[in-house]
Amino acid sequence: MIMGEFNAPNVDWNLSSAPGSELNFDRRLLEAIHKRFLTTQRLLNKLNRIGVSGKLLKWIESFLIGRSQIVRLGDQQSAEVVVEIGIPRGSVLGPILFLIYINDCVTGLDCYTAMFADDIKHWKVIHNAADEETLQANLHRLEEWSHNWLLPFNCQRAFRI
Repeated sequence: MIMGEFNAPNVDWNLSSAPGSELNFDRRLLEAIHKRFLTTQRLLNKLNRIGVSGKLLKWIESFLIGRSQIVRLGDQQSAEVVVEIGIPRGSVLGPILFLIYINDCVTGLDCYTAMFADDIKHWKVIHNAADEETLQANLHRLEEWSHNWLLPFNCQRAFRI
């Protein structure tokens, strides 16, 4: 079973839509990702690996590097701050660039996974100790990906049932 809501329209994330036996899911994990540690160069490398190159890659690089932001709320305005790391918040490109950055985090996992925005649902039907070991190995792979790509999971929002 998938824990939580994806807030995706027309998708019913309940027991009947989860693959596997409806009654045998006794481990469910939710891991949300902190976006703030996303590094620009790592994103540009991933974009290049999926075929984004040339002028488009240079344009995205110029979009990400050397930008500043100001927050406005009503008639109040913050001081201008240079964005040194990550994707500019509130940008149209931001969500798609973030998804490109995290898309490979579930590659090679031996379990069910579902992703939406910055949420990852990770689960496996547990019949025996070997299934538990497989699930734990998958968690270790996710943790390794997290360290390799400098994007830690928000463990305060992770849980199991």
